[in-house]
Formats: sequence, C-alpha cells, structure tokens
Amino acid sequence: MKNQPDFASMTKELRRKAESRLEKGASAADQALSAEDAQRLVHELRVHQIELEMQNESLRDALADAETGQRFIDLYEFAPVAYFSLYPDSQIRLLNLTGARLLNLDRMQLQRQRQHLATYVADEDLPVFNAMLTQALSCEGIHSGEIRLRLQPGEAPIYVRIDAVADLKMQVCNMALTDITQHKRLEQEVRRADRYRQAILDNIPCLVWLKDEDGHFLAVNTAFAQTFDSASPEMLVGKNDFDIVPPDSAEAFRADDRWVLENGTSKYIEERIETGGEIRRFETWKSPVVLDGRVIGTAGFSRDITERWEMTERLRDSESFNNAIINSLTAQIVVLDENGRIVSANEAWEKFVTEHCGVDLVTHDPGLHYCSTCASVPGQPCKAQPECAVWKAIEDVLLGYRSSVTVDYCSQISAKTYWFRMSVEALPAPRRGAVVVHEDITALKQAVDEQKVAKAEAEQANQAKSRFLAAASHDLRQPLFALSLYIGMLKKKLSSADLTLANNLTSCVSSLNELLTDLLDISKLDAGVVHVEARNFPLAELLDHLISIHKPEAVLKGLHLRYVPSRLTVCTDPVLFKRIIGNLVANAIRYTERGGVVVGCRRHQGKVWLEVHDSGVGIPEESLSEIFEEFSQLGAGGRNRGSGLGL
Repeated sequence: MKNQPDFASMTKELRRKAESRLEKGASAADQALSAEDAQRLVHELRVHQIELEMQNESLRDALADAETGQRFIDLYEFAPVAYFSLYPDSQIRLLNLTGARLLNLDRMQLQRQRQHLATYVADEDLPVFNAMLTQALSCEGIHSGEIRLRLQPGEAPIYVRIDAVADLKMQVCNMALTDITQHKRLEQEVRRADRYRQAILDNIPCLVWLKDEDGHFLAVNTAFAQTFDSASPEMLVGKNDFDIVPPDSAEAFRADDRWVLENGTSKYIEERIETGGEIRRFETWKSPVVLDGRVIGTAGFSRDITERWEMTERLRDSESFNNAIINSLTAQIVVLDENGRIVSANEAWEKFVTEHCGVDLVTHDPGLHYCSTCASVPGQPCKAQPECAVWKAIEDVLLGYRSSVTVDYCSQISAKTYWFRMSVEALPAPRRGAVVVHEDITALKQAVDEQKVAKAEAEQANQAKSRFLAAASHDLRQPLFALSLYIGMLKKKLSSADLTLANNLTSCVSSLNELLTDLLDISKLDAGVVHVEARNFPLAELLDHLISIHKPEAVLKGLHLRYVPSRLTVCTDPVLFKRIIGNLVANAIRYTERGGVVVGCRRHQGKVWLEVHDSGVGIPEESLSEIFEEFSQLGAGGRNRGSGLGL
C-alpha cells in the first residue's frame, strides 16, 4: 500500500506558500483601502476560509476512504485463503493472488482466457461442486463442503474446503477455498497410526486395554471386546468396568486401578472373571501410564489361564498320586540335579539315610549334596574317594557320558553286609540330572548263591549220570549183539510156523539196539566227548549211501524213497551229518503210511537247505519246538514206534 501524506503538514505548507505570494503581490492601493472596503474584504476572507476548511474536510474523508479501500485490496490480494468470484457456469470472474497460486497459473491469463473453476475439480467431486455452486446462487447464507482439485493428470489431488456465498443480486458466487491437503494427510496419518496401534493391540495374544484416571476405557483390543461380548473395540471406548461386568467384579477392578494410580507401580493379579456364561481364570498385569512425570491412567494386560490352571491342578493331583506310589515302594529313590544335589527323595530313602547315616533331611537346607548324606557308610557312594565305582557310575550319568547304568555293590551297615542294586537313569531332556534307585538285594543275592551251589551240584550229578549211561550203553551192546546172533541161529532151526515169533523177537532186539545207540549218543553229547571233525565231501555220496540203507525198509512199506541228485560239496563232520539226515529219513519212513519220501537241496534266502519231505502225518507248526526235547513224542496212535531220542 502507498504511503498517504500527512494532512496537517500539507495544510501548513499551503499557508506558507500563500503568505509568500501575498507579500510579493501587495500594492500601494491596498494600503489606501477605506474602512468599509477593509471590512468587506475581511468578510470575504472569512467566507473563503470556511469554504477551504469544508473542502479540506471532504478531502480528508476522501483520503480516509482511499486508505480503507487500499487496505481491503491488500487484505484480498495477500490473504492466505484463495478467493474466487464465479459466474453461474463456474467461469472465473475475479480471483486473488492466493487463488492463482492454488491453481498454479497466471492470474491475468486466467481472466483473459475465461477459465472455469470446474475444469480443475476432480471428476468424482464434480457433482458435489456443481450442486454447491447452484445451491449458493439459489439460497442465501454460506454453503460449505470439501472437494479435490486435480491440476495435472497423474498428480496427487489438492484437498480444499469451500465456503460459498452469493452476492446481493444472486448473480455471482463468491467462494473462499482453503487448502486442507496437509490437514487431510495428517488425518490419514492419524487414522493409519490408529489402525497400526489397533493392529498391534489385536496381535498381542492376550487382553489389552488402556484407561484414564476415572476408569474409562480409552482403547481395547479385539480379544478384549470379544471376551466381554462386544461387537468391536470402538464400542467399549468411553465405557467403564461397571458397563461390562457385574458390580462386585467391577468394584474389585476399580480398587486395583486405584492402587496402581496411587502407588505408581505395577500389580499382578490372578482373578476369576465371568465371561460367556462361565467363570474363567485370568492372570492380569496392571501398570501406571506416565506422561510428563504424571500418572494419567492405567494399562492392563490379561491372559486366560483357565486351561493352564486346570492342567496345573491335574499335575498336582498326578504328582500327589505319583508320590504316593513312589513312597509305597520299598526301593530307595532319590532325584539329583546335574551337580549331584538332592532335588527330591521318597520316604524309603529318607528313612534309610536317617536310620543308617544319621542325617535328618528335614533339618538341612535344600541343595544338599548326595554324598553328604551317605558317604559315612562304608560301600555307599562317596565323591571324596576317587576309586569309588558307585559314585563314578552316578557321575557318568550326570555328566552325560551314559544314559543309564546298573551297579551291584555291597555295604557294611551295623557290622552286617548288605547287597544293593543301584540303577541310575538320566532325566529326560531338557532337564539335567538323574534318578537313582537303590534296591536291597541281600536276600536275592543269597538265593542266587544258593541256586548256583545247587546248580553246580546238579550239573555234577548229571555229568556222573551221563558217564554212567555212556559206560552202561557200551557194555549192553555186547549181550545185545550176541542175542541177535542167537536169534539168527534159532531162526534156522525153527519151523515156518514159528518164524513169525522169531521175527517179532528180532524186531524187539533191533528197537532195543536203536534205543541203546540213542542213549549212547546223548550220553556222549552230555559228557562233552563228541568232537566235530569237519572236512569237505560230495553231498551226492552221502545221500546215495543213505538211500541205499533205508530203501529196503521203504520198499517193505510200499513207499517210494528217492533223492534229487546234487553236485554240491559241503564242509562238516560227515559222521554226525549222516546220523542227523539218517534220523530224519528214518522218522519219515516210520511215520509215513502211503506215498513216499524225497530228499533234496533247495536254495532259499541266499543259502542251500537240505530238506526231507514225506507224505506222512506231519508235525503241527505250534509243536515244532517240542520235537527236540528228550523222550518227547507228539500225539498218539502211529507216534509210538520210537523212544523220542533220535532228533
């Protein structure tokens, strides 16, 4: 705005110039004026002076109006708000400098080109802008709204607030556009921050809330809202505990809040809360919220521990049950940590330590070392003795060298020798330590020793029996051989009618001879006098010889006896092997009434098996384990032709 001249100074300067001109133009005639003329001149001067004064007042008013107009123009042009005067079709009639800068265009160019403000309005907000313009020109008053201006394609829009009012003739709409882009962005940031905060709260795996000093909720997470049957966290904002829980619970919550506010420290509470029609247990942490050194509210975190509490109760019951079982055992059980300190023990172990070691565990602090309780008893684990094998076994498990170990040891207690069996088992991971179990096996040890003595005596008697049988069987062969000769000679002198009796006698002698042969073999095996002499020999020769021996018996029974030729060579004792296969072939012929017997080799699972197959009565699979027992035969009827010693 231009500086206006001071009116008083101008008046003084004008008077000075007028007096100067009057002095220069004064004439002698002026000095000869009459009194009448002088009076008239004074009157005119006075009238002229009044006129000048009136003109000066008008000039002063005009200058004041000009100054006011200039001030309005300055306010209009340099206002921080964009002003637009628009025709009904949104053509820009006038705008200030802020409006031109808002559109990023030259003001004179805008007015010359008769630009329309609607061309800068975003397409999606154009209906709102047109409706506002129409309403402002048709109705008195100020009409407000928010739209977006899009100056260039692809650029971010400018958010503006419009206050529109029509002129007195309702032909021109005057609009004030305030740029609220930054405000909108701040609102978006605030909303985004609120969403982030709510997302953080919702992702915390427990109930979370924030209260003011009066106990009103400022924020809660979704889990909190769901627990108290609220559709959304926002619906709980502004409410208090009395709005969501019964009065007695709400009063308890408020008492905890007041304690936190008054003491300025956190508080942990385990409480029972009714939710969803059932009582559940929660663990809660309440902390003060401090701002600028002043407590302004409380923050709370709560977690449903109903399942954990129930599990803990079940574990307590289970532990009591297990302790009852462990305490009912006569074995002495103690649990050690990784350093050998006692964690727990059953009553049997505590009784043993109290009675024999003179240590009362009740009077000792927790963490007593194992060796401190029983090292005074000879033979018991002692860490101070490097050669103590019992403690070494425990230490190996504690250090992780072994997972378990069992040791039998003796100990001198009250001048009497006791035997104990100690079993050490490592605790399951991640716990470190071991369970040590001591069992008094003194009676068992004595029984085992007695059993060993009885077994040795029995073995000696059995060996004596075996030696006797071996000698007796050998001596009995001589009369049996002689008896066979006599029967053969007798057959030659008997008539044909008596040959059947002689043949039966021969069969009995043969059976008796087989029985004595089996007894002799068993006696040799029991006495340990049978020696294996292995050598290589063709399998075909052995089979051919066996078939030739047993074929007459098979022919007499009407059976077919044959073998599958083989070119294999085996390495074993030929005598013992022949006896084994011979017994199998003899049994097959003895217990087969129709069909035949086949001997041959078969490959199976990378090995060669020599098998004897027959069409006899067979052996049930569940009885296979019984056929190798002494004097054992299966079934009845046809299974009574031998002694049961062959196999």
